[in-house]
Formats: sequence, structure tokens, C-alpha cells
Amino acid sequence: MQVLDELAAARVPGSDVAYAFEDLPANDWRELVRAVHGADGVARRAHVSIVPRSFYEACFPSASLHLAFAFIAPHWLSAAPCDVGPRAGARAEWTLRGLLNWFSIRGVRAASSTSRLSS
Repeated sequence: MQVLDELAAARVPGSDVAYAFEDLPANDWRELVRAVHGADGVARRAHVSIVPRSFYEACFPSASLHLAFAFIAPHWLSAAPCDVGPRAGARAEWTLRGLLNWFSIRGVRAASSTSRLSS
């Protein structure tokens, strides 16, 4: 939560800060809710929302994000392109799926960004 506190401290005086935490709907959100709303939680200093969606789809309205970052998400593939195994071309199929997913995620996030230069 330290990075969130630093971002809140650096904001323009009089402006509001909103944080949206996105993950799959099946995620166990309880620990995040406890941390965000606890005694030192960021919810006391900012607007907080939880977005239960896949990062492969639009999670925010167009041109609504000023800053976005992912801690871990880009290494997950949207689907397995083929079975894992010693088969000719399997590595290339997995590599291609990863590349296509990367550009798909970047495109969706760019559409949500207030700055078209971020894509």
C-alpha cells in the first residue's frame, strides 16, 4: 500500500484519487477489502472500487484512466493454444499466443487511457 500512499501524496491539491482493483470474479476479495478498509487503508484517503473482470476485456470506460499499472497479470495467457508436449511447432504456437495477448491487453488499456500516447 506504500505506493498508493505515495501516489495520493503527489496528487494535485483539491483533486480526488480513485483506485480500482481488477481481478477475475472468482477471486477471493476478502484480504484486499480488509487491507484497503483497515485502520491504515487507502480507502480513508481515496475512492476505492473493485472490478471483477478479466483483464482481457475492457474494465474501465474509454479515456477514463490517468495512470494504470499491473503487478503480475501479463504472464497469463487467455487460453492454451495447444497441448503442452514435445510436438513440432508447439513452442511457436505458445509464443504467438503470448504475443497476441500482449498486444490485445495493451490495446484494451490504451482505449481506457486519457492519453493515446500510452499505447
